[in-house]
Amino acid sequence: MSIGSEPSPQDLVDSIRGLYAEVGRFDEYIADSIGIDRTALRAIDALKETELHPKDFAVKLGITTASVTAMLDRLEKGGHINRTHSPTDRRSWVISLTDETREEAEKRYSNLGLALKDLFAGRTNEDLSNTLKAIEELKMAFEVARNK
Repeated sequence: MSIGSEPSPQDLVDSIRGLYAEVGRFDEYIADSIGIDRTALRAIDALKETELHPKDFAVKLGITTASVTAMLDRLEKGGHINRTHSPTDRRSWVISLTDETREEAEKRYSNLGLALKDLFAGRTNEDLSNTLKAIEELKMAFEVARNK
């Protein structure tokens, strides 16, 4: 799109693809800084606010329980998670992040949070509402595309 021209639907698609690529690069940066791969980063994200049983963890990530076991073994060996026996079922495990990994991830993501707050700080409530609506609609478009 050239400066001063009207944006086309294709310009928006191209911009969203660019944003998606930038999000991927940011995820790669976070994963590298923690010493994990992007799949493991999804796992850490799933555990950032709660503990999970392996089966719930597999469902949340959309992977098989066998894949979860291998991933958890790698994350535990790397010092990123703790596995403890479930208080309600001693045959089951509860998975949680280590304090060190939680702090490192929060530190890295807080930089993005600060940059976004600065970006939106001077916006009107109407601007913020319109932006929020657009983001929610984009999320729905991803879901629709995924489910076709």
